Amino acid sequence: MRTSLSLSSIGPSSNCGGFLFSASGTISSPSYPGYYSNNAKCVWEIEVNSGYRINLGFNHLQLELHSSCNYDYVEIFDGSLNSNNLLGKICNGTRQIFTSSYNRIIVQFRSDASVQNTGFSAWYNSFPGDASLRLVNFNSSFGACAGLVEIYHGSHWGTICDDSWDIQDAQVVCRQLGCGYAVSALGNAYFGHGSGPITLDDVVCSGTESTLWQCRNRGWFSHNCAHPHSILGTIRTTPSVCGTSKSKTPTA
Repeated sequence: MRTSLSLSSIGPSSNCGGFLFSASGTISSPSYPGYYSNNAKCVWEIEVNSGYRINLGFNHLQLELHSSCNYDYVEIFDGSLNSNNLLGKICNGTRQIFTSSYNRIIVQFRSDASVQNTGFSAWYNSFPGDASLRLVNFNSSFGACAGLVEIYHGSHWGTICDDSWDIQDAQVVCRQLGCGYAVSALGNAYFGHGSGPITLDDVVCSGTESTLWQCRNRGWFSHNCAHPHSILGTIRTTPSVCGTSKSKTPTA
């Protein structure tokens, strides 16, 4: 049986590569947030459950600058260390999120013999390959681009807890569904309570992501929301309203 390996630490990291099999985690360059060493070559191989895909994003990235990143750089590969599978080569801060096409992604860090910097800190999470998104409401006056956010996986539609839900999260939902920009991110089950399993919680988006599952979250089916039938209370699920001709902003 595989064991999970975490490459994150409270203090400066001295790790240079490794194998990771957990559904989410972090990696960083050697000695981060201190300066990395010269002539480093570190390879992290990340593999998650079959049928899932991987998102990789960077909290911080500061390497020796070059227009083509020829000196110090990070490369991200879709599954194997092969130039045909290169998702990106970077040497300066980026908001881009790299997504694998299946359940494996490889990150390689290289430095040359001169000029050091603070390096990088990155995060990754995973999501089911069959995931899809919809808005549900029972009031036709709002149109198709307003409603309760639901996520599909494994033949079931599930809900999202509204912990930390805000306009940036709603912005990603509207973009993903082709509904324009977000007008409102309403809480307290404005469009009703969901009946499916709680799929995501503590979703935090920058607002630029392509899909909702590129945003940071607690992990699929990991939550601290109250279940609809729990004595702790009623689940708060996430409604969104997008700004298109097919929707209108609800009044209080």
